Amino acid sequence: MSPERSSATLAASAFETTVSYPLAGSLVRLECFNRTSGAFMYAAEAKTDANGVYLLAVEGDHEEEICEVHAVNSSDPKCSSLVPDAIKNARISLTKNNGVTESTRYANHLFFATEKSLENCPKILFEMGILPPGTDGFHY
Repeated sequence: MSPERSSATLAASAFETTVSYPLAGSLVRLECFNRTSGAFMYAAEAKTDANGVYLLAVEGDHEEEICEVHAVNSSDPKCSSLVPDAIKNARISLTKNNGVTESTRYANHLFFATEKSLENCPKILFEMGILPPGTDGFHY
């Protein structure tokens, strides 16, 4: 599996923002379950590096399994919450029998959030084109 990132998002969003930063030393876990029975089949863990990047070396082919990477533990106590109602895992295909010729796989980014949003969160989301003017009392 390829290098992927675990990041902090300070605007309590379920995606990377302009104030997100990498979380070094955060724990991520890969888990694979049998596609039919749901039985646990495989797991691996890794910690993120200084850039928030993690690399998991996966043994074997997992064609008949559903595999997902989860954010487990943040290295930053100020930014250690999983975002409510957000997708908290990244599903990944770990087989050579799916038409992908590269052995490296890429998962979506994983995020933690602060307990409380930044005061300028609406401004950040407005600048990204996500919130319309006037949302949450923020006016332009």
